[in-house]
Parts: sequence; C-alpha cells; structure tokens
Amino acid sequence: MSIVEYTDRKSARIQYPRRIVSPLRSSPCCVEQNRERVGGTEVEDGETFFYKRCRVCGHTVRYFFRPRTKATRLEIESMRERARATLH
Repeated sequence: MSIVEYTDRKSARIQYPRRIVSPLRSSPCCVEQNRERVGGTEVEDGETFFYKRCRVCGHTVRYFFRPRTKATRLEIESMRERARATLH
C-alpha cells in the first residue's frame, strides 16, 4: 500500500515514513535534477522501490529496481533472433 496521497486539494508535504502528500500530476519542474530520494528502499509484492520527490513542487513517484540479471521478454527474443541469424 502506497504512503503517497495524490491530491490537488492539499499542499504538498512530506511526513515520511507515514505519509507523503503529492500533487496529482507532475510539472515541467519535475526533471531528474530536481528529484530527491526520500527514505530507504522498500519492498511490496516482491518489487523493490524507493520514493523520489520533486524539490520544487513536491510531486512524488516510486522508482522501481529491476535486477539486470533477469532479461525482459523483448531482450530474450532479440538474443534468439541474433542467434538464429548467425546460424544461417
């Protein structure tokens, strides 16, 4: 369950680890340079993530980790196609 409450009816605020109030939508200021990590890593439903919040407007998102040792389905298909092409 997310601790982020997305609303435009309240001011953005951080009460980590209990709650984060965030605007509903990101703004032009929400670029990577303006985002800061909030708290440590968390695990929910087997997914590891942390929160990042815009220093300017307070918009908050979860950043998920994906282990690079596990290939995605598209990466696997690409590897198979390359292997087939080299065999012919």
